[in-house]
Amino acid sequence: MPAAAIRRPLLIPDRPSSILVGRIAASALGLVNAPLVARALGPEGRGETAAALAAFYLVPILLSMGLPLEVRRLAAGGDYAAVVRSARWAAAALVVPAFAVGLLCARYLLVGLSPGEAAAAVAGIALAPLMVVWMCDESVLLARQSYAGVALMQLTLPLANTALLVAGALLQLMSVSWVMLSYGAGTVLTACVGWALVRVRLRGPVYPLRRLVRGGASFAGGSAAEAASNRADQLIALPLIGAAQAGYYSVAVTIASIPVGLAHALGASELRRLAETPPELLLAAQQAAVRRAVAIGAALCVLLAVATPAGLAILFGPEFAPAVPATWILLGGAVLAVLNYVASTALLVGNRGRAMTWAQAAGAVSGVVFLLLAGPLWGAAGAAAAAGASSAVAGALLLRSLGGGWRPYVPRPEDLRLAWTRLVAR
Repeated sequence: MPAAAIRRPLLIPDRPSSILVGRIAASALGLVNAPLVARALGPEGRGETAAALAAFYLVPILLSMGLPLEVRRLAAGGDYAAVVRSARWAAAALVVPAFAVGLLCARYLLVGLSPGEAAAAVAGIALAPLMVVWMCDESVLLARQSYAGVALMQLTLPLANTALLVAGALLQLMSVSWVMLSYGAGTVLTACVGWALVRVRLRGPVYPLRRLVRGGASFAGGSAAEAASNRADQLIALPLIGAAQAGYYSVAVTIASIPVGLAHALGASELRRLAETPPELLLAAQQAAVRRAVAIGAALCVLLAVATPAGLAILFGPEFAPAVPATWILLGGAVLAVLNYVASTALLVGNRGRAMTWAQAAGAVSGVVFLLLAGPLWGAAGAAAAAGASSAVAGALLLRSLGGGWRPYVPRPEDLRLAWTRLVAR
């Protein structure tokens, strides 16, 4: 085996649209397992599992200190083998901190869990180093334009999770602990897939760890704030608005997260193009990328909003009808979430991690403050409004950092067509 190699999966087209298809498929799987969990555990059980899974998602990103973004930046510019080796050593050092954070989360945030459920939550959070490893592998695949590999990695966890949840429902094993353990198994399998796709020998040159950590630190706040904007609300919602309202909110998030696939696909299609754009043309290219993201994101969110009332009733049952207003609010914010992801990618290409960090951090802080105020008053709808406020603040600051005023970011009639063309291009 060579010192480093990128394996490209068979049967998956190697184009940016594969990432979109993968994200849509992952969201579709979420629409399979979310009703299974909701119908088996009810709103309260759904709220408890949503909070635990939010912790599983957030802790690795917080502990990684921006490493995946720095790995992506370095891998896009040249040799990646030494960078991958260094990143894997850095992830191994996170084992003890991840376990400690798991204990703290089980004690202070995941309230109401039984001892067995708390143990499963700690075990899931302790797998954070594996998630850091596969996030770095996915960054390499993205930087090296292995779109099929990224799509496969995006699908692995939800496929494994859904298979185990279906098995649990058929065998009558469904419980809060089973949901958490199913997600943990998917995390392990995803790490194995990433290791198989990004084949790097353990022996060989290692990128200076201090330099890698220092480079990642410039993106740490931004990546942590973006993650907090996406999932911290579900973790905080459990003790703040109660398990039932948290369950309604988590169902709304399931629907509103579908457009995120657009953001990842557009970001992947624009990354290398922006990196190769001459400096004097970069701003115009960044503005065009954001316009295309807003145009196609808004179109998808409108379609989802129309389908929401009937879709929730079919998928989750009448018990979750109170989730409809929260879903509509979140879909409005999802347009901004798509904008934010592509704008962050544009800043990443320009090596402006600090600007991205400040924007995402301000959005996250404003979202938490609004959640603390609106959540107890309006429940799931208040939490949704807080998420929208977070995206709005972050988006405004990201566009200000890119520069050029606000008019160049307003979508034009041709932007929707161009966005679709970029997604399906090879």
